[in-house]
Amino acid sequence: MKSKNNTLVFFFLCFFFWSAAKCQLFLEISSVDTLHKDKKIAWKVQGKTSYPKGTLLQISFVKNNPVAMRTILTNSFIVQGKDWEFLLGDFEKELPPGKYSITVFFSPQYQEEKTQFTFQKSKYDFFWKEENYAEAFKLQRLAIKKLYTQIHEFYQIMVRDSESAKKMSMLSIWEAGSIQRKRQLEHLKNQKESYNTKYLVPFFHFPFWDTHALLNLLEDIEDEMISYLHGSEESRIPELQSRFCKRWEQARISFVYESLKLDEGNSSLLQEELAQLYASTQDKRSFSSSEKTPDELRTLSVYLCRTKEIKEKFLQPDMLSQASEFFWEISRQIQEIEDQNLSISSLDLFYELSQSLIREWVKSFYQDSALLSQWQKQDFDTIMKKITQSYSSPKIFIKLLLTDLKDMEDKVFSLHQMCSGEWEGDREETLHIWTAETLRKQQNNHYFFSFTQDRKIQSSFREYNKLCVFLNHLCYLLSVSDPNAKQEIASFLEKIKNFQKILE
Repeated sequence: MKSKNNTLVFFFLCFFFWSAAKCQLFLEISSVDTLHKDKKIAWKVQGKTSYPKGTLLQISFVKNNPVAMRTILTNSFIVQGKDWEFLLGDFEKELPPGKYSITVFFSPQYQEEKTQFTFQKSKYDFFWKEENYAEAFKLQRLAIKKLYTQIHEFYQIMVRDSESAKKMSMLSIWEAGSIQRKRQLEHLKNQKESYNTKYLVPFFHFPFWDTHALLNLLEDIEDEMISYLHGSEESRIPELQSRFCKRWEQARISFVYESLKLDEGNSSLLQEELAQLYASTQDKRSFSSSEKTPDELRTLSVYLCRTKEIKEKFLQPDMLSQASEFFWEISRQIQEIEDQNLSISSLDLFYELSQSLIREWVKSFYQDSALLSQWQKQDFDTIMKKITQSYSSPKIFIKLLLTDLKDMEDKVFSLHQMCSGEWEGDREETLHIWTAETLRKQQNNHYFFSFTQDRKIQSSFREYNKLCVFLNHLCYLLSVSDPNAKQEIASFLEKIKNFQKILE
């Protein structure tokens, strides 16, 4: 009996290893040769495989941009034997210098018949025209910078002409420049196309999409401006102008970020872009001071804490290689806070803190940089301490809690209407918005209350958090039409009243 069991075990082991070997066939790229003919270019890709004859293999050719992969070509071929060959091309346009990869892979889902073979790939990476890369990067970067500058200047011309026409109530001022503006816009479009079509695929990824979006917005502004100047209340001009400004700023940041990623290790470029970022915040500073509302301080606290987190993350000895990410995060922080409803004084505090962070980063990695002597001398911690003095009074925190409790109290009235069927709006949508809003306030208050060491205030914040959880629970009960919702709403209102009395 024992001998029989051993035989069975041996049989199953043999079957297992046979199956494993069968499922793990090999696939490889042996060589890639560049072919030039009649100003066309192609790549002859050769390899070996043990996949059976008739197997369908996929092949792809990709530009490896560090911010986004760009697929140039995908195709497939059928295995005819152990050796395989495929011609990628013929491309009439030149490829930009840079990193590329050719991948051949087997995927079960592309086979005509069901197979037990698993996914497998072989990849070949290469740097196309590496000797020309630095010069191509320089020229392409300058071309994009010039195009972005011209796009923004054109927008400023539109704003100038429209404001003059509106101020003087003379539509003719706008109409007089119409022909010239359309010519300029067409010129910008041609420049964009010239850049996008110079190579088979663009050198930069983000500008390919951003320039298209920006020029479309400018065209929409041109088309809509007449109705706006006629005083139309339905005009989209304010919205379009806001969208353009935001998109242009996003495009500028994305372009610099991609430039830094494409030329990592270039300390001159990095310091140049950080100097421009520092200068742009300096231009926005007002050096003014004013009293800030609790709600404003709450919003500001979110960005103060996030900036502190950026400092702790990137000011480490081994983080020089993450310079592009540092630029990206601090730039996006500045852009985001400018979209908040904050006073010039609050923004000024944040700009000062951001400048100190840029200085400390440069000081950490480039101690001999000439920029350090041109910038403010106060360090990050000193400025942060100065800013947080605005949060020293317990009254600020109590006032904010009372404001939030009043908002909760107002929501109770609406919840009663929902229970009784008197609510006229979209109940599901409203409950969803309230839930998201409550969670956002909780998160923002977490940052805000981190600036106080007062134990009573911290205890009050914990009680407030419990009410936030209760409110979201009520939103859920209403969304599922729970019969106990009305009773729970009454209990919630009582808790709000009791907490208000304690705070007052």
